[in-house]
Amino acid sequence: MSITVAEVYKLPTLKNVKILTGKSGFQNQVDRMGILDYEFISYKMQGEFIKNDFVLSSLLFAKDDINLMSAAVKTLIDNGVSLLGIKDIYYQELPADLLQYAVEKDFSIFLFSHDAYFEDIITDVTDTLRLIDRDQLIEMKVDNLIGNELSRSLVRELALDINPVFRESCCAIFCRPGSHAEEGVLFRTLERLRRLEYFRSENSVFRYKNGFIAVLTTGSAAEILDDSRPEIRNASQTPRQILTAFLTQTGLLPEEYYMGVSDCFSQLHYLDKAVQQSLFSCSVCRLENRHTVFYSEIGLYRVILPYLHDYWLSDYCKSIVEPIRQYDEKYSADLFHTAAVYVQNDGSVKQTAAALFQHENTVRYRIGKIRELMGMEKDSAGFYPQLCIAVLTSQLEYYL
Repeated sequence: MSITVAEVYKLPTLKNVKILTGKSGFQNQVDRMGILDYEFISYKMQGEFIKNDFVLSSLLFAKDDINLMSAAVKTLIDNGVSLLGIKDIYYQELPADLLQYAVEKDFSIFLFSHDAYFEDIITDVTDTLRLIDRDQLIEMKVDNLIGNELSRSLVRELALDINPVFRESCCAIFCRPGSHAEEGVLFRTLERLRRLEYFRSENSVFRYKNGFIAVLTTGSAAEILDDSRPEIRNASQTPRQILTAFLTQTGLLPEEYYMGVSDCFSQLHYLDKAVQQSLFSCSVCRLENRHTVFYSEIGLYRVILPYLHDYWLSDYCKSIVEPIRQYDEKYSADLFHTAAVYVQNDGSVKQTAAALFQHENTVRYRIGKIRELMGMEKDSAGFYPQLCIAVLTSQLEYYL
């Protein structure tokens, strides 16, 4: 797994470095660390430093020979190295032609103070790479957890593989940044959360897709259960209460995220359901532009979301939506947008007209045209539910 040069520069040990090449090479990837600390001989450099390396050096071997220093740096650049950090003991600046060569090759060079240590920088970078590898492994486990119909024993086994001290009842919260946050921002948020006492035992937080999942566990299977749904815990600890505690403990601001909150499950072998519910709820968050959505509130989406990519549902949706979109494309009629607002307003012509700033008769005409395209001019009972499912499915395909 890699991090970008831009993300490297945001690590604590590099916050005060002097970047000599502007933003050149910021999107290059860094895979590993290396130190150039011996007499430079060009042919011996072949294979020693490779593509995506981050190299540190004091340039001791070239302290009295600026040409040798330039040759060494150019060889690193030509070998595909991503980033060079130079300890400013012997060189406090580099020749303009060398910096220009670096910029042309999209290569980044920085100077760091003599009171900073190679070991600290290497530790910071390698720890970051190790955590990213761990996140990738956990993401694969979560994909396995929710992508297959696993037995309860396997779900429990995977859950305890993620965190061996998970307690019995569980709730999941999926948080996705509300704006296009940089990769580094998400990583640093996760790093801060992981250091909290809140996530050091029975609770876990880990990266998933474009956000992160918090799995919060409490209690045991012996606690009182809801008789109507034995997998769900009783109301003594509701998802809303769990979310409140989560926000208090983490200091996260709901307005900066889309947060999907699952039900509270009585036993750990339902963790796959909790995680999937949190992802479904977050999709509704994004669709409806709300900061927080509880799974218990998503209504009809609970039926649509599990089958969103099913062939038969997709085929059904297309049979209704495509004729409407084709009509819009041909006549600029805005029928699909009208249908979406109509569904959003529970089939109320009056509320739809107000939302669209249109006369009610205009909305009635458009709905009539949609009925015609669906071949349902006379079917008053079946029109709205079918349109509703088709519109919601079409919109969700963009968000999940």
